[in-house]
Amino acid sequence: MLFGELGITSTKLAEEFVSGVLETIRTIDNTAKPPCSGGSRHIWTGVVKDVLAKLGNKHGYDRTYPWLVDFIWWADKPQRMAWRWSQSSTHQ
Repeated sequence: MLFGELGITSTKLAEEFVSGVLETIRTIDNTAKPPCSGGSRHIWTGVVKDVLAKLGNKHGYDRTYPWLVDFIWWADKPQRMAWRWSQSSTHQ
């Protein structure tokens, strides 16, 4: 769930995120598997954080802050914020 005005649809954000992660991980290790399939959690976590930071910059946010398992994007001018709230951090 997105909060704030990101300026793109959730579908487009998901497409950019997934393709960014896959392209980046392939430049590191073309045979890398996700952690759920026995791959290195450390490598994938670094790539996910890097891709989220780049997406934030691409869409006009100046900084990326890790917050629990979520990320916050912040733009200085105009001052605005958006964040991705992971379902694992919500109460059910």
